Order: sequence, then C-alpha cells, then structure tokens
Amino acid sequence: MGGGLPTPVESLFQGYDTFSGSARADAVLRQARPPVASSRLRYQVCTGADAVYRALRIPPSAQASLASGAAGGRAAFARSLELTRSTVSVLVYASVERTHSCGRPPLAPGVPTADLLRFFRTYGDAYVSSLTTGAEYAAVHAFHLRSPAERERLLGMLSVHGIGWGGDVGAPLQAALDRLRRGPFRQELRQLVTGAAGAAAPEPSGVVLFAQCFGCLPHDAPAVLAYRTTGYEHVPGMPDFGAVPQNRALIERRDGRAGIVTRRLSALRSAVGRTTQPAGARSGGSPGEGAASGWAGTIRADTAALRTCVSTLAEDPTRLHPQPSLPEVGPGTRASLARTIMNLPDRERLS
Repeated sequence: MGGGLPTPVESLFQGYDTFSGSARADAVLRQARPPVASSRLRYQVCTGADAVYRALRIPPSAQASLASGAAGGRAAFARSLELTRSTVSVLVYASVERTHSCGRPPLAPGVPTADLLRFFRTYGDAYVSSLTTGAEYAAVHAFHLRSPAERERLLGMLSVHGIGWGGDVGAPLQAALDRLRRGPFRQELRQLVTGAAGAAAPEPSGVVLFAQCFGCLPHDAPAVLAYRTTGYEHVPGMPDFGAVPQNRALIERRDGRAGIVTRRLSALRSAVGRTTQPAGARSGGSPGEGAASGWAGTIRADTAALRTCVSTLAEDPTRLHPQPSLPEVGPGTRASLARTIMNLPDRERLS
C-alpha cells in the first residue's frame, strides 16, 4: 500500500498481489482459451462512488490502492472524479474489447513453493485468470448534490426525458444532459478515452454522438480494460496456502466483490469528502462547522487505521491476522452521523 504506484496488469496468467493491487511474476503455465470479442454501448445512472467504480470495472484490490492514493491508469481516473455519497453520476460508456480467459493452469515447472512468504513476495497470492483488452470511452457527468430535495429534482428531470437507471445511448440522453448542464446543480464532466490514440474527447454536447461512433474509430493502442484473478490455492499442485485466502477476503471476495476492508475504506472516503466544507453553508447552519470538522477528523483517522491494516496484511498475508477493528458505518455511527451532519440522502447502505 505504500511506496509508489502498483505495477499494472498487462497479460493473462500474470501473478498478482491483491493486497497492493500490483502485478507480480508468472507462476503458472500459459494455457489460454480463444479470445471472445464483444462491444458495449450503454449509459448508467450511479449513486455514490462504488457504483461508478463497478461500472468502470475497477477491481476491489485497485480500489483499496485508490483509497491510499497509490493508483494509476483507470483507477487514477476514477479517483480524479472525487465522488462522494451525495454524488449522482450519469455514466456514458462505449467499448470494443476482447476477453482472454483460462481454465485451471498448473504451476510452472521449477516454481519454488516451500517458503510460502517468499513465494508470495515473488508471485503474489493470485494469477490473472481473465483479461479484457481493447478500447473504451467513458464520460462521467457527476452532480454533487446538497440535499435530498436536490437529488429528487435531478432524478425527476432525468425521468421527464425518459432516462432511467440505465439503457441505450441515444438522442434523448443527450437532450437530458444538455438541459441538466444549464440547471442549478454543482456538476462536472470527466472523460476517458483509452485504446484509441488518435481520438480526442468531445465537447459536452457531443458525448452521445461520440459514444455511438466510438466503435468505428481506429483502435490502434489496445489497453487493459478489466481483469479478474484467481487465488493460487485453486491451482493444481499448489501446497496449502495457509491464511492467505482468509486475509485476501478482507480486500476482495472470491466472487469478485469488495471485501469488508475495501468497502469501509470506500465508505469513509465518501463521507470525508462531504465533511470538508462548513455544514452551515448547505443546511441552514445546524449543526455547526465545528461538529462537521470534528467528524471529518475522526473519519480521516479511521481511514488511516484501515490503510495501516492493509499495509500489515501486505507485509505477510501468510499468517492469520486478527480481524481488524473496523469503524462502524451503520445507523447512528460515525459515517452515518457525518452524513446526517451534511444533510445528505441516506437511501443506500454503506456496507
């Protein structure tokens, strides 16, 4: 979690360190299946940060690195959005991609496994079992809302234009976005173009047309768009992997969803983003700026504690670490109280 950017994933079968979100040396034989080609063209309305990360296919291990500031590439783009619990985003997404996958490759001959910690530090705790490459375009219209009423107004305006929680990209979507840009909401547009070196992001009024035409552009610089990993404990010939799978589940679960530590980091990061401004400026002065500032400091301290927890896991995940003392984020606890202070909508659970 510390000391520079993670090494990016570049190929199928590559070793992977879930705790640092970083690629490692290969430990398994390369036995690939034929790639599967596909394309995407959709929009999605996302509430908060986590929904955007999932839509952009940022894996939980990269999200944990993102929370510490050690993130590059697409994860760095996600971090630049500065999304909070009060943010509603309209994500327009287009891609042309090829997905490479594998079955259950065995360990490569000569890979030493007697010293489990040394194995981890060289090869990581998992290998890349699915890799999607190609080109993508993402446009994130982020609306930073100040109250539940403002949220309802935004969703109502989308509904009037026939825009639901997701669907096809067409003229009605562009018309809705154009109207919203003239509205009273604090907002920003961030765009990402990957895999098409000669393509420049369009003006806000051309987002939909650009997305519709993206598949016809020259995709001359294919990039890694998404990947999934499989723990070495599932590799034929691998000896007992000790406590690694149990520790890994704190960061990323076997089904690819975020583990409890990653979810808490994301929740706290979203909460602290809204406690950095005086509450009185947005909610009539009650509670006061001092309370908001105090809770912001508490949430930052909790975040630092969780980062330390991940760093400890990354040092030696082969031994069983005690369940970390996690800051609660349910009703009546720190993060929800910070959210109440900011008068933010509370429709989704943080965990």
